[in-house]
Amino acid sequence: MWLAFEIDVICYFEKVQDEEIKRFLPQKARSVEEAISDFEKTLLPDATSFGSTIYVNANDVGDVWAYCIGGDEPNAMLSFCVFEKSLWGKGIASEAVRIFLDEMKEKYSLRSMGALPFQTTKRQSMCL
Repeated sequence: MWLAFEIDVICYFEKVQDEEIKRFLPQKARSVEEAISDFEKTLLPDATSFGSTIYVNANDVGDVWAYCIGGDEPNAMLSFCVFEKSLWGKGIASEAVRIFLDEMKEKYSLRSMGALPFQTTKRQSMCL
């Protein structure tokens, strides 16, 4: 039996294997099992990462995450990915990041959040 979050992790892992996405978003996990294990660690009380799935019309189309939560300045680092290419350039990531940052303000007492694109594109810069 797969829990809902495991299905999202599996979907994400499979989608980010796309070569074009890999250019912009390198992955640590080398298997679905490793990706699920990494995600389960984010559910622990002392987790230093937190994320949300991006849904469009009830479809999982990407995610947005904060890493290194609670460290020195910046207090967290931001990562985001829309892996449905048909939705690129439509403002989906920008809206997801805006909502996520509002959620992060409520959930954590962050003074700042940083983001470093792995490979800068015009759309990524506009989102940030």
